[in-house]
Amino acid sequence: MLQNAGGPLSRAAMLNRLRTSTFRHDLDPDHAQGSAGGLTVRAVGGSGDERSTPPGGITDPRVLHRALPRVLAADLDRVQRRHGQRDRPGGRAGGRAASLFDPRPFGGSEPFQHVGFRFVVSSATGGLEASDVSAVFSRPGGVEPGTFRTMTLQFAGRGLRTGQSLQFGIDRDERTSGYGGSAEGNGADILADQVDHPSGRVLRSGLTFTGHRADGRTFTGRLRNRIGFGFSVADGYGVIDAQEAVGR
Repeated sequence: MLQNAGGPLSRAAMLNRLRTSTFRHDLDPDHAQGSAGGLTVRAVGGSGDERSTPPGGITDPRVLHRALPRVLAADLDRVQRRHGQRDRPGGRAGGRAASLFDPRPFGGSEPFQHVGFRFVVSSATGGLEASDVSAVFSRPGGVEPGTFRTMTLQFAGRGLRTGQSLQFGIDRDERTSGYGGSAEGNGADILADQVDHPSGRVLRSGLTFTGHRADGRTFTGRLRNRIGFGFSVADGYGVIDAQEAVGR
């Protein structure tokens, strides 16, 4: 870098060159969000490897849904996985879903790769009761019995209304994890956008959700990460592109 600059660089100039030669990266780590049709879907929390107690996000009841549908379907089969993204595994691999809902009972002793966590509503507001919400799972995952690609939330009575919200937990796994079987995968970032290195291309693919209104209309949205340039508590200013930094 100094050779290319033809001489010394000040500290400020050096920092500026490094910061402006990074790849775009996730500016809201452990968080993903999407909105459509008056509904906001938010996922929070980091990944757990499911080998020790507590097993990370497997038992974390913190995904927030808010607004108007009578039925809400979340489809992990729509989350795309691209080549070279083994560390961010959401979605399709070889034409098959690579992330799954795992409502199998949680229990037993370590390790926890082959157990799940059932759908649990941890809180509800605006007159909504936890007993008003139920989850139905469909489209089996195909690797381990009891895992599914699609989860559908059903709301009793008039459905989910304006001003109401709920928080719930459900185990989400990689279809085939590095530990064998269906495990890991609970991090919020896995459900949203990714960045391909070294191309720097943002892969706009995330968990798809569809709301069905009482009048028969539907709407669809997906979760996103906030991808860009700048500081993040997870990785500072991000990975430096060395060739860009030296001015090649």
